[in-house]
Amino acid sequence: MSRPQPTVDPSVYYVADHLDAVLAAGEDLGRLVLPPHGGAPAAAREITERARALELVIVARALQARLRCQELRNADPRFRPMVDLFIGGTARLLDVIEEFGDASRADFATGDDLVAYLRERAVVAADAAAPQSFAALRIGPAFRIAGEIELGPLMDMCASFLDALEFHYELYQGAPASAAQAAA
Repeated sequence: MSRPQPTVDPSVYYVADHLDAVLAAGEDLGRLVLPPHGGAPAAAREITERARALELVIVARALQARLRCQELRNADPRFRPMVDLFIGGTARLLDVIEEFGDASRADFATGDDLVAYLRERAVVAADAAAPQSFAALRIGPAFRIAGEIELGPLMDMCASFLDALEFHYELYQGAPASAAQAAA
């Protein structure tokens, strides 16, 4: 027997949707593998542009979640501490959004160079002259979104927030909680 659901403020669903989109884009970004340096430049450029697009999705959705968090803060005061943590953890995105959306800034800073972009995002070490010619590069948790926030901690923060919302509001009642429950 399920217990009756209290009325859930729409801001909860908006925040959850944006957090879920950040997680999905972050997972897609983490699956990208850049071909070995010196390989096909067109393939490297295509993957880099895909990384930039996913990075932009993450920034846009995280900023939208921040906006909706203000509504959630007012709707349910019990979530104020978590909202404050999320807002504080994503504050750097507000500082860089104007610059991040300006392609000329990125082109000026990196000369539209793949290695410079990867160095700015911590995929290539700052002291490395270039990536090894035989090694494919993976985007990992240290990848810096907008050059500021590491992907891993951002994903952890979003996942924890989404889990708390789901636990408290039972947002996804109809969905099985695990693969074991789905099989049963």
